[in-house]
Amino acid sequence: MPDHVLAEAERDVRELEQHVADQHTRASDLRTAGSDDEERKAREGLLLLADALEIARRRLRAERKTRGIEPQQRGSQCPC
Repeated sequence: MPDHVLAEAERDVRELEQHVADQHTRASDLRTAGSDDEERKAREGLLLLADALEIARRRLRAERKTRGIEPQQRGSQCPC
C-alpha cells in the first residue's frame, strides 16, 4: 500500500488522541461548573471518541504490520 495510507492512519490517531484529550477537559470543566446534563453529554461524546480512537489505532497497527514496521517504543506519543 502507498505510504500516504500509513501517514493518514498516523494522522488520524494523533488527531483523535487530541480530540479525546480536549473532550475530557471539556467534561471536567463542565463538572466543575455544575452543568450535569452538559457533562453527561460530553462524557457520552468522550466514549464515542474513545471507540473511534481504538479503531484508528487498530488500523494503524495493521498498516504497520503490512509494511513490516516495528511498533513504536513505549513512551512515545502513539501507543499503537
